[in-house]
Amino acid sequence: MIKNFDNLVRQNINILGVTKDKMPFKKWGHFREPQTLQEKQDTVKGAALFAIICTDGIECIDIDTKYDLTGQLAADLIRAI
Repeated sequence: MIKNFDNLVRQNINILGVTKDKMPFKKWGHFREPQTLQEKQDTVKGAALFAIICTDGIECIDIDTKYDLTGQLAADLIRAI
């Protein structure tokens, strides 16, 4: 199972499986509504990664580290927050 999947399920956060290129693995518009555990499991089955569907007041910060020469950008930002 994808890392952190169980934590997100416990927090009742909607998720979506994505490819290595961060493209949606399946249609996702209907997942703006609460997902069942089975829907969460199905949406990540065969996916390389997953994304959090931002609904119900959830805010996300997209940390793009591909140009981070230090390898510390994400850690520094999380520490600062």
